[in-house]
Amino acid sequence: MSLEAPQRDCEYVTYFPLNITPLAGSALREGRTDASAGFGVYIHVPLCDRICPFCNYNKFPAESHSGPLVEGMLREIVGYDTVVSPSVRKLDFVYFGGGTPSVLRPSEIRRLLDRLRERFDLDDTEVNLECHPSHATVEYLAGLRSAGVNRISFGVQSFQDEVLSGIGSYHRAAQSLACTGNARAAGFDNIAIDLMFMLPGQDRASWQRELDVALEQGPEHISLYRMLLDPAGPLGRSVRFGRTKPQGGEALELELAALGLEVIGGDGYRHYGSCSSAGFDLCRPGTESAYEMCHRAAPQSEYVGIGPGAVGYLNGHVYWNVHTIREYLDVVSGGDPAVLAGRRLTDSDHRSRYWVLGVKHLAVPLAPFEERFGTTVTDAFPGVIDRLAGHGLAELGDDTLTVTPRGVHYMDNISKSFFNADNARLPQPYKPELQLLSVELFGTTA
Repeated sequence: MSLEAPQRDCEYVTYFPLNITPLAGSALREGRTDASAGFGVYIHVPLCDRICPFCNYNKFPAESHSGPLVEGMLREIVGYDTVVSPSVRKLDFVYFGGGTPSVLRPSEIRRLLDRLRERFDLDDTEVNLECHPSHATVEYLAGLRSAGVNRISFGVQSFQDEVLSGIGSYHRAAQSLACTGNARAAGFDNIAIDLMFMLPGQDRASWQRELDVALEQGPEHISLYRMLLDPAGPLGRSVRFGRTKPQGGEALELELAALGLEVIGGDGYRHYGSCSSAGFDLCRPGTESAYEMCHRAAPQSEYVGIGPGAVGYLNGHVYWNVHTIREYLDVVSGGDPAVLAGRRLTDSDHRSRYWVLGVKHLAVPLAPFEERFGTTVTDAFPGVIDRLAGHGLAELGDDTLTVTPRGVHYMDNISKSFFNADNARLPQPYKPELQLLSVELFGTTA
């Protein structure tokens, strides 16, 4: 066996397939909803009080947008009543992502959930909302809990003021430190926090302090993410022009990643997912994110994407919503889903997607793949498993393909090894390209 490492890929494979084209929302009516692996709703709230200079997600200043946006999302939810097959009633997850969903008032969150309850059963649904630390007062969190949110996740990023200031975050360490306690006081018993490493100027000692403080907070779930710095973004430009300390190199990244897994994993948290080559999800037993397990773990569930820039997987289609708020509101006023682009998956796409996303949860079951597609992974992807095993990245057992501890640092390499010919070497679709497509189709930029 050769353990010579392949060139490490850190693109962060989030979506598949990638060969998308303009798609009408009416196309989602083709096909039947498959809820055999679960079903959920992702709601993207692309609003922020202020725009952090390191963030690459679809977002806009909140200002006066929240009221019209909520009305638009309510209309979009109604539009899916006849798109989702009538037999689908139960939701496994509702996930409010962003942006900053916590710019919405609890009453607005309640309206959205009540509208979903008119169509779906939410009795046992995990309802998660991403909350900014600056919003995490006991009063606000109690309002969310009363509205029906039962899992809360905080993008604390850091517990150190100098680090937060260095990356342009507008909350302070005291607010990061208050999140978990305030959430407990508000009635939450399922709490997640996100930490970032490889921040400009960060070293091992600084990262060790972050990890120690995270454990002191005692959340159910801790995610560790490498900062993916867009060289064209505000923080990337600041680093390039020497105004901000640079990130360390790959050797430091691997050292910090290994330290994070060792420290958090050594305190009873289970490493159950690696969203990328440098993104790790760890949790107390039984508190895995339903959203992560449904939309990535194999076999993946279908789900509806609501809101500007939301991504969905429904009726055999992967799709992206229009990104800007003005065009989103225009489209949903017509009654159709606000779809910008997407693709109806071929059999080959479905076979690849099972593994491209499935490996991110470290242990991929073989039987569902063989039952659905009538083939084995070794026959469907000749030579791939041998190459992964030869590099020490994965091991094939009798009933499971398992990513090794070495392999978690090469997650994007592993995912890409299962790309079919139609998607090989295509980049992940990101906001700038999709916004340009929006301009071409709709002529709006805001």
